[in-house]
Amino acid sequence: LLPSLPYVTRSETIESLRKKKVIPGIPVTPVGYDDAQRILEYMDGPSVTRADWIGGLPLYKWNSQRNFRLNVRSRSVYGRGRPLAMKVNSSKTIQHF
Repeated sequence: LLPSLPYVTRSETIESLRKKKVIPGIPVTPVGYDDAQRILEYMDGPSVTRADWIGGLPLYKWNSQRNFRLNVRSRSVYGRGRPLAMKVNSSKTIQHF
C-alpha cells in the first residue's frame, strides 16, 4: 500500500491487507514519538486488569498472553490537574464505484 507516491508501484491494496489482518479493525490515529512522549508524561494512574481492556465490541480480540500495566492519571501542575486535549484532523471517506 505504501509508499503513496504516484510513480511508485503499490504491492498491496487496502482490501488485500484487510484479508491478511494487517490493518487494525479499530480506528487509530498515529502520533509522532515526541508528541506521544509528552502525552504519556502527563498520564499516571491506577493499574488496570486484563478484563478492563477487553471491550464489548465483537471486532477486537485480546490475543496477547503477556501481562502488562497501564497507569493513567492526570498529573498535578501547581496544585491543579493539567488537562489533555487531542484534536484529530482526519476523516475516512467511503466511495462506492
